Amino acid sequence: MKKNLFILATIILFLFVLHNGNAVLAQQWKFPIAFEDATGAKDTVFLVWDSTATMQLDSALGEYNVNLLHDVFQVYWAYNSDTTKVFAKPINNPYFNNAVVAKNYVYPIKISWDTSLFRSTSLPSPVNCAELANNYFFFSGTICETFNMLLTDSVMAPHFNWGSQEQFPLNIAINRVAYCCVNGVEENKKKNFLISANPTFGSCTIIIPDEFLNENNLTLSVYTIVGKVILQKKLSACGNQINLNLQEQAKGMYNVILSNGAKNYYGKVILE
Repeated sequence: MKKNLFILATIILFLFVLHNGNAVLAQQWKFPIAFEDATGAKDTVFLVWDSTATMQLDSALGEYNVNLLHDVFQVYWAYNSDTTKVFAKPINNPYFNNAVVAKNYVYPIKISWDTSLFRSTSLPSPVNCAELANNYFFFSGTICETFNMLLTDSVMAPHFNWGSQEQFPLNIAINRVAYCCVNGVEENKKKNFLISANPTFGSCTIIIPDEFLNENNLTLSVYTIVGKVILQKKLSACGNQINLNLQEQAKGMYNVILSNGAKNYYGKVILE
């Protein structure tokens, strides 16, 4: 009898240790972002931080290409050639920045999320910044040129008549390190440069920050809203301006980075 009890206790202890060990190893945070258009059609995408995630499509975490339909409202993450409703990243990577694409929708669109998840104990550290960015939010009257998701649980995305005139692709940036811009004064937003003729029909001028004047080893990089590099070149600061020509690119918003290798300055260009 005692022997049987000892065996049973050993099994229970083994299962307890196994369960808790797996709980530690398989740490996960799942963040849904819901979309509802004017007809009441709904769809949802998910951001997942998981200790088992890789940089490939992880089918075990729900990452797989969705079947795109011609007459149904759908939203999905656009990453390279993938079209997945779940975007999973390793939990030790504190940065997330990617775009949501939509099909077959009617404006306005309500976007909803749960702000309480930003302080979840499932994360190694809380989310310090969560922002929506596109042509609409860039010119929607906020100093920071983005929508701060930390402040509320939802926002309406209506039709608008400037820039791309489309809410999608909608860039979503969530991270656990840097802080969001608040009233235009957050530290990681201070190092911005001025871009004149913005919006532009193709050509614009970047005003080189004083800190970078006379630098001989600058790198200018231009990215689409989904993170694709469309321009990257080395240059020297001759004078205080850089001419940027985007006439061959599609209409929309582009992120611009000017770097000397140690520090970065950031800007955004709207191409009409």
